[in-house]
Amino acid sequence: MGEKIKAVMVYDQRDPSEALKNVLLRLGVAVRHIRNCYEASRHFRESSGTELVFTNKNLSDGTWEDILRLAQRSNSFLPVVVVSRLLDTDLCLKALESGAFNFITPPFLSIDVANVTGSAMYQKLVSRNLQPAYIA
Repeated sequence: MGEKIKAVMVYDQRDPSEALKNVLLRLGVAVRHIRNCYEASRHFRESSGTELVFTNKNLSDGTWEDILRLAQRSNSFLPVVVVSRLLDTDLCLKALESGAFNFITPPFLSIDVANVTGSAMYQKLVSRNLQPAYIA
């Protein structure tokens, strides 16, 4: 059996992110909970191996946009999925246009979350293979 996908969930409220976390765990994704932008910044600087980020749109010290900027500064492609309690078409379009990988809302069906996760991992693999080769 292969290694688990390592995801970070950035949220400071329990609902709906707790439901999403449960779906991810059932899918075999390793999930780490981070509460705010400050913790996310430290995590992205100090840890390697995170492959996917889920973030609520609002956090105690910032927004999904701050998390997206932090992820974009990481050394490799780090897909960010914005999570909202309600469907907001304007927010969804803004997130995607800003570079978020996807935008999801409840209910978090296993098939949908698996599709988002699998697509993100495929895109990560493609981006890794498109990196320029260094010649020594």
